[in-house]
Amino acid sequence: MPRGLKIITGVNLVLLLIFGGNLAVFYASEAVRTYVFVSSWVAVTGLLVVMVATFVRSPLWHRLARGALYAVCLCLGVHIMGMLSELGKLPILAGVLGLSAVIFYLIGARGYLNAAPARLWFNLPAQRTTN
Repeated sequence: MPRGLKIITGVNLVLLLIFGGNLAVFYASEAVRTYVFVSSWVAVTGLLVVMVATFVRSPLWHRLARGALYAVCLCLGVHIMGMLSELGKLPILAGVLGLSAVIFYLIGARGYLNAAPARLWFNLPAQRTTN
């Protein structure tokens, strides 16, 4: 497995624990807002798709993983938009910054999945470069 995919797998495991924790809090006490609940489910599902794709190594799962990362980015962006009305509070500001960092990571992970080492891992041909 390429080093970049090992890093992506490790970071995705940490993110799965965080978003899974949000879901556990919701189901235990129902103290989480609806958009947090929905974005946590989308994030957990998308990150699990990426994890499965990393181990299945097929071109179809490569496309599914890239699409799932895109969907998670969109959903977390909507989550940030829902938080903007309370931006003056310090915990909300920290949440917006944290989610922004996660979105930047996911965009980078999605881009890495199209890099040459990852494409070889998924049994895809190398991309042609145009000059």
